[in-house]
Amino acid sequence: MILNKNSNKNAPDQAKKRLISTKWLFSLWFSLAISFCSFIYLTRKDGIFSRREQLLLLVVCFGFLVFFRIGLFNHHHPVYRQKEIILFSILISSYYVIRFASSLHPFLYAGTNLEITVSNLQSQSTIELDWAYWATEPQHMSADANDYQHSQDMRLDQLKTDVSWSFTDNRTLITQSNQAKIQVPGDVVRLFVPVFHFKIKNGNGTLSIRYNGSNKDFNLSSDHRESLFVLGYTSSNLSRFVSYSLFLLAFAGIFVCIAFFTQFFYALKVIPKEWWSAFASFALPISILLGICAIQKIYPFGEKTFFVVDMNQMYSDMLAYLKTIFSEQNNLVYTFSKNLGGDMLTPFAFYLGNPLNFIICLFPAADLPKVVSFLVLFQYGICGFTAQIYFQKKIPNSYSSLIFSTTYALMAYNLVNAENMHFITGAVWLPLTALGIEQIVERNRPFLLGCASTHGPLQNNDSLYDGVRVAWRKSRD
Repeated sequence: MILNKNSNKNAPDQAKKRLISTKWLFSLWFSLAISFCSFIYLTRKDGIFSRREQLLLLVVCFGFLVFFRIGLFNHHHPVYRQKEIILFSILISSYYVIRFASSLHPFLYAGTNLEITVSNLQSQSTIELDWAYWATEPQHMSADANDYQHSQDMRLDQLKTDVSWSFTDNRTLITQSNQAKIQVPGDVVRLFVPVFHFKIKNGNGTLSIRYNGSNKDFNLSSDHRESLFVLGYTSSNLSRFVSYSLFLLAFAGIFVCIAFFTQFFYALKVIPKEWWSAFASFALPISILLGICAIQKIYPFGEKTFFVVDMNQMYSDMLAYLKTIFSEQNNLVYTFSKNLGGDMLTPFAFYLGNPLNFIICLFPAADLPKVVSFLVLFQYGICGFTAQIYFQKKIPNSYSSLIFSTTYALMAYNLVNAENMHFITGAVWLPLTALGIEQIVERNRPFLLGCASTHGPLQNNDSLYDGVRVAWRKSRD
């Protein structure tokens, strides 16, 4: 009996210790996930993780660790559906890593310096290093340097060379000495492969590449093989497995962190429930479409854009003209960009009247396809938001209205007209128009319908005028 009493007393303490350990574990996971994504961002150009960046990333990781432990997990609000959230995040991250494995650069573990040594060089022979660059590894491991895509040139004066090497007038490196060495500093982790192009004149020679305990020899001959691309350190099957596992854990950590933060702020009840549902109605259609864009490799996850069919042949010129109104001597009333000049107000009312289109004027003309892709996704989100306003009046204090608002935003009419984005505007304003009609009929309040109808003349939306006519007839009856 005494043992049972002691065990019952120790049970709450053990549960509390497990809870504290779990909180520290989640805090460490989230901070490392954010630090990992920061690492990818810092090394996206040259693939080099410098000492300064390492120190900065260490400070960021520690700062987020303290923030999550003290800020997020220092409160007593429970997190619901932990296992389901973690499992779902891992499944989504796994799909992303497998689907886009070719876009994820594997890590190259360069614990020691990469060393290139010249040997067996005949007298009067000269070896020249005329080009070096950083390259991305192919999806499948290869020993052929031609399979490695050029990413960025490497400055030869940044390489560590001994006195046997010298610069020419063309800023290339040459040597006539055996045991001449070139070193590339090892920064533990890199994302790109160093590739070197050597040439030999008047004889034969050997290049020895040494890194991480491995050694490779390449023979050069002025008779048979006078130039050669030489690979530096490359990844292995183990390094690729570790790299993809880190990507999976980092992405899953970001998703779980977002879910926990959402539950945390919802439990505080600082933001009203209606605001949460309004934000969800805007974010859900965009999130679903971003997932579809990722699968189909549409921007921002690929090179494809919404510039197809009518958008590419006609609307793109209209949108480009809208930018010239502010950057050149064009206006919305009359234009000389047509053959002999003509009216511009009518095309503006039909194609360009949406105020969101003016966002294009803030970006360069070369980024027009990218900006339009975001505008299309943004309009789907607004469409779900306005539908949520209508359905919340019908189904108050319930998240089930999100089902109807999301399906409304992603209905076939909207998706088919992705390349005719000015047609989506009618679907955006239709829920507000319908709600305004009901307020006229039921409460004799024309304010909402009047506000929604003011957008009609700008967008030439027949649906709004039809709504006004229906409301007028019902009010007379």
